[in-house]
Amino acid sequence: MDFCIHQITRNPQTLSKSQFVCDHCSEGFRSAAALTRHCNMLDFPATHACTKCSLKFHNQILLETHEERCKRPSEAQHVCHICGKRLTTAFNLKNHLVRHAGTRPHKCHQCDASFSTAAELSSHRKTHTSERPYACRYDCGKTFRFCSARSMHERIHMDASKRIYQCEYCPKSYVTASDCRTHQKYHNLTRDHGCDTCRISFKTVKHYKSHLKSNAHKTLEARARATKR
Repeated sequence: MDFCIHQITRNPQTLSKSQFVCDHCSEGFRSAAALTRHCNMLDFPATHACTKCSLKFHNQILLETHEERCKRPSEAQHVCHICGKRLTTAFNLKNHLVRHAGTRPHKCHQCDASFSTAAELSSHRKTHTSERPYACRYDCGKTFRFCSARSMHERIHMDASKRIYQCEYCPKSYVTASDCRTHQKYHNLTRDHGCDTCRISFKTVKHYKSHLKSNAHKTLEARARATKR
């Protein structure tokens, strides 16, 4: 199947209404917070720094949104009277205070779980259904319960030019720093798991056990037993 280079087919009207668009996958979001969560989940680097407070953001849109809020006088900002944290909106401050109170008024009717906010309950309810409304936008056929799970999956379809984390030991590159670190561990492992029958060794127990199940190993093992008789 041919895929466009990290480009997802979207409704142009939807994109035009969305101010917060990911630089990496062109996905649009309703809020700066949603776009930030998306970028954090995919482990994208924050490279755009605010000149006033030195905080860094994932793209120019998020930086400009922050700078507008950063210019506001402190009395115009939403500050938690308990911990002093500054929130961007009155709604966010309200949800923040609910967590301080420790109450969980939003209860699930299908299990004993309860949550601080309605949004958390709404996300939880999806675990009680088999519905998978989020289909991979590269048309590979996979579907997901959560939008975040779909975004994680779609990384595998990204073009190499979007895989900004380069392995230090080989030409491979990855979308997230964690994936790159996991890969690089294999370069640093010694081959301590050896098969005496086949006279080959492996870096991990997983690969060694997989080898023991292979037809090639079983054939040599059978020959070795026959020779000893």
